[in-house]
Amino acid sequence: GVDDARGGKFWGRLVRHTCDGIEWEADPEQVESLISECGLESANGVDTPGVKIEVGEDVTPMSKVESSRFRRGAAKVDYLSQDRVDIAFASEELSRHMASPNVGDVVLLKRVVRYLKQYPRLVVKYPWQEDCTNWWENVPGPTSLSSRFSFSCKLAATAEHRCVGIRVNRQRPLVRNSLRRARHWQMQ
Repeated sequence: GVDDARGGKFWGRLVRHTCDGIEWEADPEQVESLISECGLESANGVDTPGVKIEVGEDVTPMSKVESSRFRRGAAKVDYLSQDRVDIAFASEELSRHMASPNVGDVVLLKRVVRYLKQYPRLVVKYPWQEDCTNWWENVPGPTSLSSRFSFSCKLAATAEHRCVGIRVNRQRPLVRNSLRRARHWQMQ
């Protein structure tokens, strides 16, 4: 049940181990700090993270202090986008303006932050898989041309074709003898 959930913080992310699977989300404290840094505590939220950029936007370069503040906000959005697919495209657009930010680029950052204010959390759930693992043995592996060693593999995959394990065995260098036999039979 709900009481069975265990979890904690892992590299700035919240990870929970529940009876239904694993839940993963970005740390909500990052969103709160971004909202306060941009001064949008009393702003209304929006339903989309991006806005279409008009050609006539303000292209006046920012001061060093403003550009540093913009870059810090864009970097935080980029960090959050690793765990939140809903802001990934908006984060990419913000990153394009990090090298030389203009005054009009702040609108893009504030739009993403207002979206995060409206939707501060996104939980990704990884449900448990059935314990159905298929093993394939003697899968031909790579051959090292320098040492002439070949490898045979054992491959394990679930019913959903997710690879869960590989075991590689190094075999003796029988390739030279095989090539000699092949040449011998080719000549006759």
